[in-house]
Amino acid sequence: MESLIARQRSEREYHEQWARGAALPDTVDLSTVSGAERRPWNSYWEHFRVVREFRNTACEQRLLDFGCGCGVASLRYAAIGYRVSGFDLSEPLVQHARKLAEKYSLQSRVDFSVQTAEVLAYDDQMFDVVAGVDILHHVDVPASVREVSRVLRPGGLAVFREPVRAPIVDWLRDSWPARKLFPAGPSFEHYRTPEERKLTRGDLRSIRRVFSDVDARRYRLFSRLEGKLLPKPRPGRPSRIEMVDWFLFKCLPFMGALGGDILIIMRK
Repeated sequence: MESLIARQRSEREYHEQWARGAALPDTVDLSTVSGAERRPWNSYWEHFRVVREFRNTACEQRLLDFGCGCGVASLRYAAIGYRVSGFDLSEPLVQHARKLAEKYSLQSRVDFSVQTAEVLAYDDQMFDVVAGVDILHHVDVPASVREVSRVLRPGGLAVFREPVRAPIVDWLRDSWPARKLFPAGPSFEHYRTPEERKLTRGDLRSIRRVFSDVDARRYRLFSRLEGKLLPKPRPGRPSRIEMVDWFLFKCLPFMGALGGDILIIMRK
């Protein structure tokens, strides 16, 4: 791997420290990819639904897990039926992803490597799908999206779920009283790195300069307060507040700009 810039070194050091202290997952919940249940109001569930419905069962398709972390999403993509490659900046996370694939007997369907998002070692037009969950806000967006386009085949699909800045809401969140009540700095407990930042309008414009066909869907307004001012839903149960947000955005589309999560669907 080529020499890292300061931001990449910081991200790698954070994740290596986090991996040493965190209880990395040793099981993979496949309910989000089974198709038995749908939660259109939840950006994570919708991410996997879009990837699942793009799957062509008549042929083998290759998917790149863009920033695979410890490999949970990679195994979900493999369970859908894709041949999966995943990369991450952190060697300990890649090692864990390999162990997880072996546990689920999917090592023949997935492969992992240590790479940077901005300069990938994969060949041009190698993948039918590029998918990422909470990764673009850690990297150089323009350079990374150019790599997404380079490795994606014509007619291919790229799907990213990310946190995004929202007018008014994030201004209030960044205000001094809010920062005192709800600190938002780097944290191992809350899995926040020193370098990460929510996507901005400028980032979305840079994505549209690379991909002409972009569908950006916003999620979460009041549900951003779950676990802070509002109670969290029970584990495994859908969030009723997310449902309210989704219904509000559908009835009043202009409110979507206030959503704090975004699902970005790009077609080449």
